[in-house]
Amino acid sequence: MDSQVITDKDYQDVLTIRASALAMFLLSLAMFFVAVNLVLVADGYSSGWNIDFQTADFDLWLFLGSLVLLVFVHEALHALAALLWGKASFSSIRFGHNLKWLVAYCHCSSPMRMGAFRRLLLLPLAVTVPVAGLFLLLYPSLSTLLLFCLSFSACAGDVLIEFKVQNFPADLWVQDHPSEVGCYVWPEGHSPQE
Repeated sequence: MDSQVITDKDYQDVLTIRASALAMFLLSLAMFFVAVNLVLVADGYSSGWNIDFQTADFDLWLFLGSLVLLVFVHEALHALAALLWGKASFSSIRFGHNLKWLVAYCHCSSPMRMGAFRRLLLLPLAVTVPVAGLFLLLYPSLSTLLLFCLSFSACAGDVLIEFKVQNFPADLWVQDHPSEVGCYVWPEGHSPQE
């Protein structure tokens, strides 16, 4: 079924789940500061690992390039999860950006089971945060600290939707919302093909 056709009016039995821009912003901010504080506590308790906060060594272009790469990898991991676990086709995946929300996105128009959708949501968190953390451990600096914290806070929308769908059974059908951070969830015993 084409995701562009789905509206709240057309599918009254389908639950629409959305994340508000304010909730996403606040969670992102909270996740950023939690990451900063965790790193500062770890830095204070470790004897051989000290973060260099000197801005003289801060390479703005390298940092911005790394940030762009982080965004691409984050969205590519969503696509990979849709292909692997959601059994989506390449043609059902599209990438873009939403200037209203100030986010890049990967949209999958293929319906999938809730278990696969949860993997799609959390794969970037499970991959980008540990990789950014490894870079921070190997090259402790202001830029790697910022990349680590941004890799964590960039998952705020994914985490927010995961909180909203965490109690749904894994075998329910779900479909990514075509234009907002959110999804459609079909009731038990129903599928998008009906």
